[in-house]
Amino acid sequence: MEIAERAQDSVTIELSSQMRPGNTSIEAASTNTDDAEAQGEDHSWASNVRSTIQNYKHGTAPEVFIRKVPNYLRVPPEQFTPMEWRFGLHDRELRTSGAEGVKIAVAGYFFADDGSDAWDNFCNFVVDDPVRLVRLYGLQDGFTKFSERQVKYLLALDALFLVIRYDHFGGRLQLDLGWYRDCLNTDMVLLENQVPMDLLRKVAEIMLPEDLLDTVLYFTMDWVCPLSLNTSQNPDGAHYPDLVNCSHFLDCLYRTICGPDPPNCEGPYVHIESALNLTLAGIKIKALPGTLNMVSFQGGCLSLPIIEIRDNFETTFRNLAIYESCSLNHESQCTIAGYILLLGDLIGSLDDVRLLIKHGVFINRVGPEIAIFDMWRSLNKGIWVGNVSKSTIAVGENLNKHCKSRKNVIITEFSQLFCSRPWYVVSAIAVTLVTLATLIQTYTAVIGSNKMRPHFPPG
Repeated sequence: MEIAERAQDSVTIELSSQMRPGNTSIEAASTNTDDAEAQGEDHSWASNVRSTIQNYKHGTAPEVFIRKVPNYLRVPPEQFTPMEWRFGLHDRELRTSGAEGVKIAVAGYFFADDGSDAWDNFCNFVVDDPVRLVRLYGLQDGFTKFSERQVKYLLALDALFLVIRYDHFGGRLQLDLGWYRDCLNTDMVLLENQVPMDLLRKVAEIMLPEDLLDTVLYFTMDWVCPLSLNTSQNPDGAHYPDLVNCSHFLDCLYRTICGPDPPNCEGPYVHIESALNLTLAGIKIKALPGTLNMVSFQGGCLSLPIIEIRDNFETTFRNLAIYESCSLNHESQCTIAGYILLLGDLIGSLDDVRLLIKHGVFINRVGPEIAIFDMWRSLNKGIWVGNVSKSTIAVGENLNKHCKSRKNVIITEFSQLFCSRPWYVVSAIAVTLVTLATLIQTYTAVIGSNKMRPHFPPG
């Protein structure tokens, strides 16, 4: 049965009273301050602050790894805000329509006929410690508007949907997402829209055959990753890192794009010439499948990874860059930021974009080439960059050294003077031909005539 028809039918799911069908946005019961104060001092704001301070004092505060993007980094804000699909606990509302209705219908497909306690048992197994998960989202007990039961239901629905959506082998449920399909791959990689991987592992333990989650994640990354990773030579997925042990989907994408062991940061970035100026200096640009860490310059050839430019490319890379600088240790992880700086230098004009497309570095899926140019110029704004990797520094230094050598300077100046201005070449050829024709005419008219030969009187 199509999922759209499932969503319209009555789905037997034991939801809390705040999540009855027909309600589009319902406030959780714990949002009222008066109610919180009525429950006693233990649930007051001051009590929670004291508890939080004590936890930090004793070193028991959990690590926050699914952060809410701060306002000063939300530039532009629409690239950090989900279009339709909301996962996790940030800016979440209790809805039963739209994309949330699809999640509920998926749960109903699997649990409607298994008894009234089947869904609750599933939620208790997947989300066994809701307090810990609330803290993992940077929230504290008593500060969230959701009850523990609501947290269990929300996260269990998210984890179940994400696992089943990309299960290419189960074949038990064909999801017809309609107009929600196009925005799913974008929403699922937003930084604050993540679900912890340990929840997905628990769902897979129940819903998937043994050890199949890694393959499901592999196909998911193959679908959302903009890089060409040469899957034809690695059909078993050996080119991907250990995705099951990543933190969440965005972390999976980061490890896939940057490689399982990204290099450490060493020093400041070294700026380079544009792609067109590099080719004028005799440098060849070669596109190869691989991760961002395969960027190199050897033997006069600059190797760059093949990347597919889609409509959501800027959103994906901006969230990856913020994740790298904020959630990871930006002093040791800088692959995304270094690549953005490198491409920002290579793309100085629309001609540079055309050149990179011509050499196969970019696969254009957005239409006009000006869209790619504007996308990269915009991506360079608002990204904080400290140090970059040693290999990125070496690429910049070697490129600049090549361009500044005397022979290459002469080649570059000649190319820029004549090759970039064809009318100069035509003018030079025309002047040369006119000069030669004048000399030939002078020779034949004066030197080659009888008037220039000596004349002697007869006898």
